[in-house]
Amino acid sequence: MGGSTVTVKDWVTHIIAIIIIVPFIVLIFKHLWSFDEGGVEAGEAVLKLLGSIVTLVLGYYFGSAAGEKQAEASRKEALQVKETTITDVDKIKEKFDSLSVEYKKRLEEIKNLKENLRSIIEEE
Repeated sequence: MGGSTVTVKDWVTHIIAIIIIVPFIVLIFKHLWSFDEGGVEAGEAVLKLLGSIVTLVLGYYFGSAAGEKQAEASRKEALQVKETTITDVDKIKEKFDSLSVEYKKRLEEIKNLKENLRSIIEEE
Protein backbone atom coordinates (compact mmCIF):
# COMPACT_ATOMS: atom_id res chain seq x y z
CA MET A 1 0.00 0.00 0.00
CA GLY A 2 1.47 3.32 -1.03
CA GLY A 3 1.30 6.41 1.10
CA SER A 4 -0.50 8.42 -1.61
CA THR A 5 -3.48 6.12 -2.22
CA VAL A 6 -6.87 7.63 -1.41
CA THR A 7 -9.72 5.29 -0.56
CA VAL A 8 -13.47 5.80 -0.83
CA LYS A 9 -13.57 6.13 2.97
CA ASP A 10 -11.12 9.04 2.74
CA TRP A 11 -13.26 10.81 0.13
CA VAL A 12 -16.45 10.28 2.13
CA THR A 13 -14.77 11.62 5.27
CA HIS A 14 -13.53 14.70 3.37
CA ILE A 15 -16.95 15.34 1.84
CA ILE A 16 -18.78 14.99 5.17
CA ALA A 17 -16.31 17.36 6.81
CA ILE A 18 -16.79 19.93 4.04
CA ILE A 19 -20.60 19.56 4.09
CA ILE A 20 -20.66 20.29 7.83
CA ILE A 21 -17.90 22.88 8.20
CA VAL A 22 -18.51 25.14 5.18
CA PRO A 23 -22.17 25.90 5.99
CA PHE A 24 -21.18 26.37 9.63
CA ILE A 25 -18.62 29.02 8.71
CA VAL A 26 -21.04 30.70 6.28
CA LEU A 27 -23.78 30.86 8.92
CA ILE A 28 -21.43 32.28 11.51
CA PHE A 29 -20.21 35.04 9.19
CA LYS A 30 -23.70 35.78 7.92
CA HIS A 31 -25.22 36.16 11.37
CA LEU A 32 -22.32 37.70 13.24
CA TRP A 33 -21.76 40.39 10.63
CA SER A 34 -25.36 41.34 10.28
CA PHE A 35 -25.59 44.45 12.37
CA ASP A 36 -29.00 43.87 13.89
CA GLU A 37 -29.63 42.33 17.30
CA GLY A 38 -31.48 39.29 15.89
CA GLY A 39 -28.56 38.40 13.60
CA VAL A 40 -26.08 38.36 16.46
CA GLU A 41 -28.40 36.23 18.60
CA ALA A 42 -28.97 33.83 15.71
CA GLY A 43 -25.21 33.65 15.15
CA GLU A 44 -24.69 32.79 18.81
CA ALA A 45 -27.38 30.10 18.59
CA VAL A 46 -25.78 28.62 15.49
CA LEU A 47 -22.42 28.70 17.24
CA LYS A 48 -23.85 26.85 20.24
CA LEU A 49 -25.66 24.24 18.15
CA LEU A 50 -23.09 23.52 15.51
CA GLY A 51 -19.94 24.19 17.50
CA SER A 52 -20.05 20.82 19.18
CA ILE A 53 -20.81 19.08 15.88
CA VAL A 54 -17.86 20.76 14.15
CA THR A 55 -15.63 19.87 17.09
CA LEU A 56 -16.78 16.26 16.84
CA VAL A 57 -16.18 16.14 13.07
CA LEU A 58 -12.73 17.72 13.36
CA GLY A 59 -11.80 15.40 16.22
CA TYR A 60 -12.88 12.36 14.24
CA TYR A 61 -11.27 13.61 11.06
CA PHE A 62 -7.85 14.27 12.56
CA GLY A 63 -8.06 11.43 15.09
CA SER A 64 -8.86 8.82 12.46
CA ALA A 65 -6.01 9.98 10.24
CA ALA A 66 -3.53 9.56 13.09
CA GLY A 67 -5.10 6.24 14.08
CA GLU A 68 -4.91 4.93 10.53
CA LYS A 69 -1.23 5.85 10.29
CA GLN A 70 -0.54 4.05 13.56
CA ALA A 71 -2.54 1.02 12.39
CA GLU A 72 -0.60 0.93 9.11
CA ALA A 73 2.70 1.09 11.01
CA SER A 74 1.51 -1.76 13.25
CA ARG A 75 0.50 -3.84 10.21
CA LYS A 76 3.92 -3.31 8.65
CA GLU A 77 5.66 -4.25 11.89
CA ALA A 78 3.51 -7.38 12.24
CA LEU A 79 4.30 -8.38 8.66
CA GLN A 80 7.99 -7.86 9.31
CA VAL A 81 7.83 -9.99 12.47
CA LYS A 82 5.93 -12.67 10.57
CA GLU A 83 8.53 -12.74 7.78
CA THR A 84 11.37 -12.87 10.32
CA THR A 85 9.65 -15.68 12.20
CA ILE A 86 9.11 -17.66 9.00
CA THR A 87 12.77 -17.19 8.09
CA ASP A 88 13.86 -18.29 11.56
CA VAL A 89 11.60 -21.35 11.42
CA ASP A 90 13.01 -22.25 8.00
CA LYS A 91 16.56 -21.96 9.36
CA ILE A 92 15.69 -24.16 12.34
CA LYS A 93 14.08 -26.72 10.02
CA GLU A 94 17.17 -26.79 7.81
CA LYS A 95 19.39 -27.23 10.86
CA PHE A 96 17.14 -30.00 12.15
CA ASP A 97 17.19 -31.73 8.76
CA SER A 98 20.98 -31.57 8.60
CA LEU A 99 21.24 -32.88 12.17
CA SER A 100 18.80 -35.64 11.28
CA VAL A 101 20.94 -36.69 8.33
CA GLU A 102 24.03 -36.53 10.56
CA TYR A 103 22.26 -38.60 13.20
CA LYS A 104 21.28 -41.24 10.64
CA LYS A 105 24.88 -41.45 9.41
CA ARG A 106 26.18 -41.88 12.97
CA LEU A 107 23.53 -44.49 13.69
CA GLU A 108 24.60 -46.41 10.59
CA GLU A 109 28.24 -46.20 11.68
CA ILE A 110 27.29 -47.56 15.13
CA LYS A 111 25.39 -50.42 13.51
CA ASN A 112 28.43 -51.23 11.35
CA LEU A 113 30.73 -51.14 14.40
CA LYS A 114 28.34 -53.43 16.24
CA GLU A 115 28.40 -55.88 13.35
CA ASN A 116 32.18 -55.70 13.18
CA LEU A 117 32.45 -56.36 16.93
CA ARG A 118 30.04 -59.26 16.66
CA SER A 119 32.04 -60.79 13.84
CA ILE A 120 35.31 -60.33 15.80
CA ILE A 121 33.78 -61.97 18.87
CA GLU A 122 32.48 -64.88 16.81
CA GLU A 123 35.93 -65.46 15.26
CA GLU A 124 37.59 -65.91 18.63
